[in-house]
Amino acid sequence: MACLRPDKRSAVKWFLRFFTAGLVLALAACSGEDLGDYKQQTLDEIAVERTRSLNVPSVSIAVRNSDGQLQTVVQGVENLQTGTLASVDSLYRVGSLTKSFVATKVLQMVEDGLFSLGDSLDELLPEEAAVLINYRPMEVQLFNLLDHTSLICSFTEMPEWSGKFTSDPTYRWSPDELLALVAPHDIESCNEEDQTWHYSNTNYVLLGKIIERYDPFNRSYGQAIAEDILAPLGLDQTFIPSYHFPDELRSIRGYINWDFKLAPLEDVTAIDWSFTWSSGEFLSTPTDLTTWVKSLMTPGVVLEAETLAQMTDTVDTGIEGGYRYGLGVMEITTMESIGNAGGHPGFDCTAQYLREFDQAVASCENRTLANHQKTDTAFFGSILRSLHPEKNYPIMPGTFLPTD
Repeated sequence: MACLRPDKRSAVKWFLRFFTAGLVLALAACSGEDLGDYKQQTLDEIAVERTRSLNVPSVSIAVRNSDGQLQTVVQGVENLQTGTLASVDSLYRVGSLTKSFVATKVLQMVEDGLFSLGDSLDELLPEEAAVLINYRPMEVQLFNLLDHTSLICSFTEMPEWSGKFTSDPTYRWSPDELLALVAPHDIESCNEEDQTWHYSNTNYVLLGKIIERYDPFNRSYGQAIAEDILAPLGLDQTFIPSYHFPDELRSIRGYINWDFKLAPLEDVTAIDWSFTWSSGEFLSTPTDLTTWVKSLMTPGVVLEAETLAQMTDTVDTGIEGGYRYGLGVMEITTMESIGNAGGHPGFDCTAQYLREFDQAVASCENRTLANHQKTDTAFFGSILRSLHPEKNYPIMPGTFLPTD
């Protein structure tokens, strides 16, 4: 397989198609070297290497152990122009980690008897179902939206969306506009004949609308999650811009490259949160994310044991590397972990729970690569090998360095 050097337009097309999936999409056939993945290092060494050798402006790592003890490592700067140092309180855009919160709120509403996992999209959202009639909404059930088996096309695959993203990044999208982007298409247009799983951000826009339609207090989806999940868990460094994000709190700057090289980096922080809405708008810190994933994976804390078992009952994604998807959570079988990951232009984050050690691990950095790859899972693998060298965790594809 040839490794073609993309121009900016083709890089945008590939990157925007996949960035919110939170999945490794590395082109392993291309020769290259992952500088941080072939030797065991301390967490500090990993962070230093990524900022100095791999041109990542900042790296933030948090590890929460079974006894609640927290370890944090932060290296680098929030802003390349000002040189402001990153800290444990630096806010990163966490992309598809948003989905774990949205799915959890939906499952809490199932527990409350407001609807069931077997209810159809046609029953739950009749007006939106009419817009998406090409996707057979009477056959799409709630659990299909949660685990991405609805086969509804993702609005992030649409050229109208990526075109707007590049020409007017501050444009304020409405959820209905995002749904309208996929309405002219159908299942066959974005899925192979025998395909059973298709990662779609459209699913989670629909779930956001379901929360708002059935919330007994007529709250926005963001307010419902903030009041019912964030506040009880003390996640005071996690924010939902469509609901509440004080002006004095700004996320750190996010950067992207547009070529196979690690430089130059372009500041893409101006992108408006609305371009993904309930599929990817959250901001948080690795410290909060470790609290979140550990709480979520502990039966009875956020979800009842039976509901949590349903959430973590995963399906095969067909993606190489042992990736399986549940109801808003991603399992990496090769790493023996479950949680989620999120790519947002300028940011990569992951938050995973290690059942064997009752341990939560989260990491974020404020750079993404537009060369068809994400680096969060390779980064995560390096962290795991540092924490548990006896486990022999596999080396995952990661940062691509051209040899030509």
